[in-house]
Amino acid sequence: DLYELAFSISYDHGEAEAYLNFIAPSKREFHLWTDGLSALLGSPMGSEQTRLDLEQLLTMETKLRLLELENVPIPEQPPPIPPPPTNFNFCYDCSIAEP
Repeated sequence: DLYELAFSISYDHGEAEAYLNFIAPSKREFHLWTDGLSALLGSPMGSEQTRLDLEQLLTMETKLRLLELENVPIPEQPPPIPPPPTNFNFCYDCSIAEP
């Protein structure tokens, strides 16, 4: 089943064409990588996950429009963005094993 998780990126290496070959650890990650690369190349993203995400967004938009019909006020302005932290010196130490 590894062939379903494999994909390659071709690039020019001087006169010859070279390839970077990848094997994703899961079907979900395969779709994330190939959809991301397709988006960068301006190609359509064709995975099932993309279709489900788009369907969910369209459903939300429809629900918001129905709320407007029910006279539920929807603000024109988004909520205020909180101020940034005073210090950006934070990180996660990946070397520490979690229990």
